[in-house]
Amino acid sequence: MKQAFKRAIAALLTLTAAFVISGTTAAQAEQSTNESKNINLPAGILIADQNGISVDSHGYYYIDVRGLEPNDAIFKVITLQNLDQTPYTLYMTAEPLFARGPEDLLEKVRLTLKLNGKTVYDGPCRGNGTPNMIQNAISLGTFATGDRSTLDVTMIVASDLQLFEEKSEADFRWHFYANRSAPAQPPKTGLLQNYWLLLPIAALLLFSSLLLIGVKRRMVHAAHA
Repeated sequence: MKQAFKRAIAALLTLTAAFVISGTTAAQAEQSTNESKNINLPAGILIADQNGISVDSHGYYYIDVRGLEPNDAIFKVITLQNLDQTPYTLYMTAEPLFARGPEDLLEKVRLTLKLNGKTVYDGPCRGNGTPNMIQNAISLGTFATGDRSTLDVTMIVASDLQLFEEKSEADFRWHFYANRSAPAQPPKTGLLQNYWLLLPIAALLLFSSLLLIGVKRRMVHAAHA
């Protein structure tokens, strides 16, 4: 009976995550995150999870998780891809919105983000972990045309989460935004890359030409003499 009552209370716990993805152009690169979040994501930037749920034209993507209990785990695999002809650098920040109830779910749910297998954030869902992505944006890399990356999302509920009759709930938002990047300069190849090696050869050829001209002049002068 006690276990059934505990599970009934657990079903009231709610965690809602709202993802807001926005894009900027080169002229808008200096805008703050709050300004850039109202700009649509560039059409060529595709962001979707493993279930095929992608952001809409305004850049909204939601996760709604209910009935959390201690040690619960939520996993998401989000694919980031650039199909635009323009290279973009993607960034991500966090914005905690609210935490209500006897337990602070923004602190009781641990978030780990791995970009292509490398951890880029580890800490509370609030976003104030390592690094603090409330204060500073996390760079997700520069994407040329066709480039793709994978962002693995893991959320683990703390083992000491307490269950009460009053439900606990939390809401936080992620901002993904894109800045237009300068096209990569092609590497220098061939003789132009090693032009300094040609200088001694050019000097030798010039000296040989001048020497040959001098010899011919002396021969002509001797013939007329």
